[in-house]
Amino acid sequence: MLAIENYHRALKKLCGVDKCKIRKESGQRNHIDCSLRAYIRLEVVHKEQNISIYNTKWNIIRDTIGRYVQEPKYAL
Repeated sequence: MLAIENYHRALKKLCGVDKCKIRKESGQRNHIDCSLRAYIRLEVVHKEQNISIYNTKWNIIRDTIGRYVQEPKYAL
């Protein structure tokens, strides 16, 4: 039972599956699909690097911000 609870907690907290503001059914399905894909990607990296799923998300965010700072797409 603990694994299912961890899955639901991570899906909500890390992937934002519960933050859908769309009313149309197709938009909600797309949002859930994207959230599930994000969760699966986090799990794959989590298993490959053998670190917590929360650190996995932070590493992805940190790397992305670092790349953007080096080569910004938009001028502020």
